[in-house]
This record gives sequence, C-alpha cells and structure tokens, in this order.
Amino acid sequence: MNYYCIACKVSKELIVKKDLEHYLNKLFDDEYHFQVLFATKQYKVKNGKSRVEVRKALTPGYIFIKIDTELDKYAREIRKINDCYGLVKSKKLVEDKTDTISYKLCREDLKYATWIFSNNGEIVPSKITLNIGASVCVISGPLATFNGKIIKVDKRNNKVCLFSENSGTLQKVWVPVEIVKEEDLDSSEHILKEFSKVY
Repeated sequence: MNYYCIACKVSKELIVKKDLEHYLNKLFDDEYHFQVLFATKQYKVKNGKSRVEVRKALTPGYIFIKIDTELDKYAREIRKINDCYGLVKSKKLVEDKTDTISYKLCREDLKYATWIFSNNGEIVPSKITLNIGASVCVISGPLATFNGKIIKVDKRNNKVCLFSENSGTLQKVWVPVEIVKEEDLDSSEHILKEFSKVY
C-alpha cells in the first residue's frame, strides 16, 4: 500500500477531496483500492460558561491518499484538479545514503500518514497526564499510537504540539487532549499508562 499527500487551497479541501475521488474512480475503474482522507481534529472551546464541541482541519491545505498502486506518473493530471496544488514531494533515503525526491511518502511522513489513516482521519482528544518538569504520558486515544514527540503543551486550550524531527512535509501539528491527574485514573487506565508512550 502506498501513501501520498496532496496540497490544495485552504478551505477547499472537501471539494478537492471529492474531485480527486471522482478522478481516481474514473481512472482506475475499481482496478485498485484507494482511500482519500481530509484529516480533522475534534475539541471543545469555551462559549460563555459552557464548552462547545467543534471540528477543524488537522492539517489545513493537505489531503492524504492510501492506494495499492503508484500515482507518480499521474502527478501532472492530479495537479489540474481545481484548487489543487498537486502531490507533495517527500524525501527518500536511497541506497547510497543520499536524499532523493519522491511523491510516495516515506520515513517520518509515511509514519504520520499511516497514523492518520489508523484513526480514520478523525483525531479526537487523547487522555494524558502532565506533571510539571516531567514527561507527558499518554493514557488513551490517537496519541497512544503516534510516532513523534510532544514539544509544547497548551493547558488553557487543552492541546499539544506534535513534532516529527525527520519529516520533510509536516513537522508540527496541534492536536486536542484531555489533561487528567494521575490520582483520577481508574484501575484499567493505570494498566494502559504502564504501556503508553512517554514523550
């Protein structure tokens, strides 16, 4: 299975996604299986005294494709889709240890794309514990399977900034979290905590 990322006009992602799906359906006529995702994040914002649930783009201006064939030779045609800037180039490490450019996502970009698809493109708040001066510990949710680092925590707005050091495409992205105290975890969550990733 191959993964690709497409850049497009911000706020036009859903339209480009629909046009892209139409193009791929017409091009392959069920010959290859594919999935196109526009990733979103779900979180709560203050609205007066209450909190309202909202959904926003996780990576504005980017759409992800998972397909069991290669799309490189269709790059020029894909770029002709309205409001589409085309396939994003990804750095690939070749045998002689030099970086070369490929449209197919690889290395950290590939890890990021597979993480998005494993969550079906919908990033909901992950439950984390946070001790000042210590590591962030992920209890449950999408971050439990994320390969990268949490570099900033916004306690006021309940979100964290993720960073992939070797990513050539998307290095930083803010995602929602629910910050809990360790003493408030139930017994099953304590078990999860022992096996969770620590950043």
